[in-house]
Amino acid sequence: PHHNVILVERRQKRAAFLKIVVSQLELSNVRVFNLDVTELKDNQVDVVTAMAVGSFGLLYSLTRHLHGQNILLVSKKGLVYQGELEDLQAFTGLRLDAVRSIPLKTNISSPSDIVSRETIYGNVIAVRLLGGRECKKV
Repeated sequence: PHHNVILVERRQKRAAFLKIVVSQLELSNVRVFNLDVTELKDNQVDVVTAMAVGSFGLLYSLTRHLHGQNILLVSKKGLVYQGELEDLQAFTGLRLDAVRSIPLKTNISSPSDIVSRETIYGNVIAVRLLGGRECKKV
C-alpha cells in the first residue's frame, strides 16, 4: 500500500481484466494503462517486471525512458540466462549489481522421475543496474 504500481498491457482484453481486478480489490495505489510500454509518458520507475517480453536487453530498451538512476529488472528466464546478463552489461555499459536468481519448480508426477519429484523449469531473475541517467524530478 505504500508504493505506487503501474501495470502496462497493450492487449485490450488483458488490460480490461487487470482494471477489473484492481477495482474489485480496491487497490488505490495501482493504475492500469492499455498501451504499449514505449508509449507510456511522464512516469519514472524503480522496478520493471515483465513476462514473455524477450531478452533483458530488449526489456531495458523498451522501458529506458522510464528508468531512474538505478533500475531493477525482473523477469522469468530459462535455465540458461548468464549470456543475457553479459549482453545487457555490454549493451548498457552499466554495472550490474545484486543479480538474484530464484528457481521455479514444478512437481513431476511421472514414475520415470526417480531422482527427484521436483524439476526446475526456469528462474525468476532480478538484476539491478547502477549508474543510469539522472533521475527525473517529479
